Amino acid sequence: MKLLSVYNICGISKRENLDYYLKALYSLYDQKNIEHDIVISSCLSSTEILDQLINIFPNIKINSIKDKVPVNVSFNHTCKVFDDGTYDGFLYIDSGIVFTKNDTLYNMVQKFESGPYPMVCCLTDTDRGVSIDKIDGLDGGDGLVSDDNGYCVSVGSSLNLHCQIFSREIKDYFGNIIPDVFAGYCTESVFSFICASIKGRWAVTSDEVKHAISVDGQSSGFHPSFWIQSTGRETYDHPFIIETYMDRILNPKAKAVGLGFEECRYVLMHDKTQYDKNMFCINNDLRQYIKNNLYLKTNEFNYSQINYQLYTKNNIIKNNDTISAPKMYPNGWSIDYKISVIIPTRERPELLTDCLNSLLDKSYKNNRLFEVILLIDNDDPETLKTAINLQSKFSFTNILDNTKCNSLSIIVVDRSEYMQRDYNNVGAVAAKGDLVFVLNDDAIMNTLDWDKIIYDFYLENKNLDDIMFLAITDDTHDAVSLDSLGRIRDSETHGPCFPIVTKTFVKYLRGIFPSNIRMWGADIVLYSIFKQVDRVYKLHNISISHNSFHSGNRAKDTINERIKEISDKPQYLPTIPEYITYLQSILTNNHG
Repeated sequence: MKLLSVYNICGISKRENLDYYLKALYSLYDQKNIEHDIVISSCLSSTEILDQLINIFPNIKINSIKDKVPVNVSFNHTCKVFDDGTYDGFLYIDSGIVFTKNDTLYNMVQKFESGPYPMVCCLTDTDRGVSIDKIDGLDGGDGLVSDDNGYCVSVGSSLNLHCQIFSREIKDYFGNIIPDVFAGYCTESVFSFICASIKGRWAVTSDEVKHAISVDGQSSGFHPSFWIQSTGRETYDHPFIIETYMDRILNPKAKAVGLGFEECRYVLMHDKTQYDKNMFCINNDLRQYIKNNLYLKTNEFNYSQINYQLYTKNNIIKNNDTISAPKMYPNGWSIDYKISVIIPTRERPELLTDCLNSLLDKSYKNNRLFEVILLIDNDDPETLKTAINLQSKFSFTNILDNTKCNSLSIIVVDRSEYMQRDYNNVGAVAAKGDLVFVLNDDAIMNTLDWDKIIYDFYLENKNLDDIMFLAITDDTHDAVSLDSLGRIRDSETHGPCFPIVTKTFVKYLRGIFPSNIRMWGADIVLYSIFKQVDRVYKLHNISISHNSFHSGNRAKDTINERIKEISDKPQYLPTIPEYITYLQSILTNNHG
């Protein structure tokens, strides 16, 4: 079974929450044994938030809706534009949902496939008063009831819409998934009638997920007068309020076909004689009434008039492009890391292991000051396996709240010739530390308490604008080597092979290196940029051994040959003067 998993965020209330979005998305990517494509549905989210998400999740695709619409409409629209006909189900995920177990979706899919369940949801820790331990059979009344395969919602009852799989049958028959006439905080009971109308039940698994209420503000419904006042678009006169929903249900025709409304008003008004012992509606007119009255016709609301963009990290995409999402493995997001170490790696599991062990073994023992972010190609399973195994060494308990954390993150990316744009810059944007430290997988840290030394030096020398390049020592060019003009290289002109810059610089530039440098040479360019704006701070008491062919410590391997081949291609660097000018303007403005 293949799912389109839609994570829904909203910027209408200007309460966007990037940290929670990351926590939620990482928990979603951590779900096991699931075939699904993950996309983001966004309504009026800021460009800054979307840019950060697209940099952290470089292969994800976002439907960025530019009009003010409630979440049922933005979810429906996202499913429309990304549906390529291959999905068996569509997963709605509220922005406040965090999965606490990695088999929750698997259990929901198993439930979905086990019976006549056009809808399956799990429990949340905010579903007050709902307990699967206190249930009746199908004839037992309201709330959660039991059937042969577990639990389901009785006709006229509901659970909140926070994490839910909808079948393709619902989408294909009704044209959309969630009714257009819908206010999420009150009308979820309609789903029980939708399921009954197509001879199915709304199933519930026993798994519970965390749900933070209104992470980015309520986006369930808007009064039409508020809509018109805010947008001036009278053609978008949506009946998104509960009174309109009631107008379409509280009439003799609705009751005659078995439709009811129990939620919020506490009126048990649906005609139970219209349903058989399986909770299926025996009146086939129910589905048609729902379709005609709760799903709006084009002249009432036209989805094709919604302003939106579908885009990825690098460009806007076509509506029918195939969606591919990276697997992500989370670190301890609750920790206030001081240093983020970025390491792109490929087909060097032994060197990577030695590098990470040296960072950990030589680190300051009294506190966890640093995180590591690995960038691994999606066609390199051996390195990914090694990295996941190494995560156990980076596990620890946060003494502040006693939570289990891990300071080794992994980002799986599409293989690329652009090391800076698609690897180092992606890791830098994802970094949580005050300092971003770019390292190679063939480097060995020699200095005890290196992380404390570096961070203490940063605090002692921190300037007003927080634009800094910390130059540390490595042996990459200790051996005599020549540059492209035959001149002897030296550390002063070349600069350190492993730069450390402030996160403030990364935020301004949305990365760490000029993105059009493919492979080698980016460290030289970055060093020269900081020298020209007088922001290089030399730190001499850190020692790193570079186990590379540059330093004569190791023969070239296939990775070095590939990097040289790519680096020898023409590289155009018109952005370098722009970097310098931009940095100078930042420094000038900050010192005003």
